[in-house]
Amino acid sequence: MKISPININSTKPSFAGKYVYTDPNSDLTRFPEWHSTSYTETTLGSYHADKKNRVYFADPLEPITDKIKESADKIVYEAEPSYPDVNKEVSRNYFGTERKNYKEDFENIRMYNYRKEMGGFADVNEAKYQQWQAAECVRLYDKGGHLRYVKERAEDAIKTQTAYNEANAEDLRAIEDELKQQKNIKSQLEEHIENLNKMTKPYAAVIKAANAGTEKELALGDSAKLGLIGIEHKHKKNKGESATWNSVVNVYEGIKNAQEKDYTLSSAAEKNKEEQNALKAATEKYTALKSKCEDAIAVLNKRVEGLKARMNNTNKEIENSKALIEDCKAKLIPIFDELKNFYAKQGIKVIKNI
Repeated sequence: MKISPININSTKPSFAGKYVYTDPNSDLTRFPEWHSTSYTETTLGSYHADKKNRVYFADPLEPITDKIKESADKIVYEAEPSYPDVNKEVSRNYFGTERKNYKEDFENIRMYNYRKEMGGFADVNEAKYQQWQAAECVRLYDKGGHLRYVKERAEDAIKTQTAYNEANAEDLRAIEDELKQQKNIKSQLEEHIENLNKMTKPYAAVIKAANAGTEKELALGDSAKLGLIGIEHKHKKNKGESATWNSVVNVYEGIKNAQEKDYTLSSAAEKNKEEQNALKAATEKYTALKSKCEDAIAVLNKRVEGLKARMNNTNKEIENSKALIEDCKAKLIPIFDELKNFYAKQGIKVIKNI
């Protein structure tokens, strides 16, 4: 890149605009002569047909002659930057959540007027006065800088804390679903254990009869028969539920068959001892599973308590952050009013360039 200052008039300072040797279709915003309110006019094809491969960056208010337009493919002008609207824009930075740094706007205005002063195409005293006015806006805006910083950090903290709570809430929902499942499994295990205990009682009666040596006690009686009927009902209801259940039902069917076929008391008792042991093993297995389930429930309950405690603490932090924001806003009111009153006193107009 080659930049050469030119002097289009011997009475003008050498600070006048610059030619930049570059393809006119290149990114002009990368050059230091490009400013926030710069805009272009294409002269290639209207003031000349042959490509010059250079662009002219004009100073503020610099009159551009046809000669300059004929020697450059594009002219870059600089419009006067506008003051931000103190009520509609700047106030959102003080009391809302807007993060725009309006100090840059005021600095752009100050530097534009500095270039006006140095370019020699404007009233020097007026340009200096405008620099002072913009510098005062910078000073007044900076007075609220720390409070705005604290407020913005508190706003950021709320976002972080809210996201943290949302993640915890999602974990809590998942754990509570798992806890519900574990409690349901525990309930089913308890039902199985209860049923197995009920099924053990008829065997005890047969074994007792054998030990007593009385054939008469082999008859299970009305209550035992009712127990068999209940077992049959359970079998139909839970058919195919588990091998253990089916084996137990088979035992009872064996008892009925023994009665029907007039098996001896001793053989029936021996068979009942085997099946009673099978039921005991199944009961112990389900009891162990229930114990593991209870341990899992205890762990999950502890995790639920921990998550709820963390969420409560985070909610308190969020409330503290909100209180800090409101405190900052209250302290910013008089500082903002200084800037607002300065606007009014100076008659600063907000004119947006298109």
